[in-house]
Amino acid sequence: MIGGLGMPELLIILFVILLLFGSKKLPELAKGMGKALGEFKRTQRESEFKIKEEPKDAEVIEKKEEIKTESKEETVQTTETTEKSETKA
Repeated sequence: MIGGLGMPELLIILFVILLLFGSKKLPELAKGMGKALGEFKRTQRESEFKIKEEPKDAEVIEKKEEIKTESKEETVQTTETTEKSETKA
């Protein structure tokens, strides 16, 4: 049973589809639906991967910015220390 549909209902639906499209067109329709479903699943996996990777990328960027800020602060402190020692001498 699929979503509340029993076997008789599914057979009626398949029969109506066969009448509408004909037996020659059904394999083409199935192939097209299969390709569309495969493309949908591939895109879904890619989207999930990107969503999982974005926080990691953001963390890496934040760490790089912290390192740059720390190195700038160290440079300023070193410069200030050097200037103080030069003024004392």
